[in-house]
Amino acid sequence: MCKAANNNTIKNILFISSTSVYGDCNIELSETDEPKPDTPSGKAMVIAEEIFRQQHSLKTTILRFGGLIGPGRDPGRFFAGKINAPNGQAPINLIHLTDCVGISTHIIETESFGHTFNACTPDHPTKQVFYTQATANSGLEPPTFINELTNWKIVSSNKSCVSLKYNYQITNWVQWLQKGKL
Repeated sequence: MCKAANNNTIKNILFISSTSVYGDCNIELSETDEPKPDTPSGKAMVIAEEIFRQQHSLKTTILRFGGLIGPGRDPGRFFAGKINAPNGQAPINLIHLTDCVGISTHIIETESFGHTFNACTPDHPTKQVFYTQATANSGLEPPTFINELTNWKIVSSNKSCVSLKYNYQITNWVQWLQKGKL
């Protein structure tokens, strides 16, 4: 892809990455933190990001999305009926499709290239709170969670709010779920 872009008139790239580049390291993370992935997909994303960063003829913005929910991605089904799901007190790092499209469009329209941004709803309720409500909304069997906090991370999207002046459409997951939206 980089080779094709370099051979044409493309000068700006918006590369969609993932917050999985950070791994679960029990802290709040921002774009200034070094990625330390703990999954094969996170490791692959770090490699892909670096390939784009090394293309000096291209101005690349890396946009790291949290877990995607929205039409066709009902969060209620992820934990429906599970018993003693681990890490119930871990914070979630999700983004709705509306905000994925919104922030991507905003970057393109404002020509905000040459940056790295995290894109997660700035609200991080626990897995237990979020997924219990999500299963109720979907009419599915609620999960039970182990009341523990083991491996976790909070992905900050403060830079996208401040630098881009992007306003997330979903700002409170529990209120959004209580409205029965997807």
